[in-house]
Amino acid sequence: MSSLSRFAMMAAGVGLLAAACTSTAGTAGDLVVVSDRGEVVVVGHDGGESVSLDDGGSAFQPIWSPDGERVTFSAGSQGDASVVTVSVSDGDRVSIPLATRPFFVMWDPPGTTVGWLRGTVDGIVFETAGDVQIEDDGRPFYLSWAPDGSRLAAHVGIDRLDDVGGDGATPLGVTPGTFQAPVWTDDGVVAVARSATGQHLVVIDGAEVRRVASVDGVVRFVVAANRAAVETFPAADQPDQGNGVAAAFETLPTVPQGRLVVVDLASGDTIEVLDRTAAAFFWSPDGRKLLILDVVDRQGTFRWLVWEDGDLASTVDFVADPGWFQTFVPFFDQYAQSMTLWSPDSTAFAFPGIVDDRPGVWVQDLSADEPRHVADGSWVAWRP
Repeated sequence: MSSLSRFAMMAAGVGLLAAACTSTAGTAGDLVVVSDRGEVVVVGHDGGESVSLDDGGSAFQPIWSPDGERVTFSAGSQGDASVVTVSVSDGDRVSIPLATRPFFVMWDPPGTTVGWLRGTVDGIVFETAGDVQIEDDGRPFYLSWAPDGSRLAAHVGIDRLDDVGGDGATPLGVTPGTFQAPVWTDDGVVAVARSATGQHLVVIDGAEVRRVASVDGVVRFVVAANRAAVETFPAADQPDQGNGVAAAFETLPTVPQGRLVVVDLASGDTIEVLDRTAAAFFWSPDGRKLLILDVVDRQGTFRWLVWEDGDLASTVDFVADPGWFQTFVPFFDQYAQSMTLWSPDSTAFAFPGIVDDRPGVWVQDLSADEPRHVADGSWVAWRP
């Protein structure tokens, strides 16, 4: 693995771009999409004028920086790959050359450091460029930035759950359970831990590990403020979940399998959202609504549902783009921390797919009966 020193120039470039950007980016569009030609395009949510940021034809999964002034994506091919960041207001561009193409990019919350995951002959490596310089590796590798961007929580393989910074990794003090991405909130790291009494949804704050609820099987969750949307389902190869007799005497609530529920991280109280598991789910920016990808049939048809305060509304049926579904949906809990389908005011969402036999990028206003087509393409992320 390469040393951190080779990222010094990269960090400087990203830092210069961050300093150069101004609020004039507000004149650009709301959505960044990958067009059918592989271009990175910014377009308005009403389908108005579009601006091309990259026409190289090899862009992958562009995301917005937290300030909404820059777009970052991976480009190129193996042996000639890069992470590219473009200022939307003036087109300034920073390209970081890499040996292999990144498959996931994520900004820290302050917007001063960008990190990425890419494959190597030895596994998966995580690297950063910007104010905080980190390298780590393992397979699989899931991460969540600390709110101040100084460190990250990393769930690596099946046995590592660490606090990782430029000075190395420190175990977070629990044995990780069967889940993917942790979430670092203002109150601590939300994760799934395994012990002799079973699996638990926990909040880790320094040396304190607070159990919130019992969870069996494979667990997926996303967090907004003090609430987690959680679903669990059994897996044939899951590890032993612990002593069932001991677990029966616990006073913690239990998240039922095969359901989508919302768990209050302070009290452990649960609310059933859906009487089945969902393909994916995402909190709105205001933390009040849950966007749910519901399976309609095995031919690739899905339906978007929106839950708020106990009410569940059905919106649009669509056929998922196969590439988007295969790369995005299985890892939605990780993508929920790097980009959003929701509008900043939580009144609309965007998605790629086929509606009424027409492919492209669509926007669904919650007050409208039908979605509107805004662009051709197979990827979309809404500007924060």
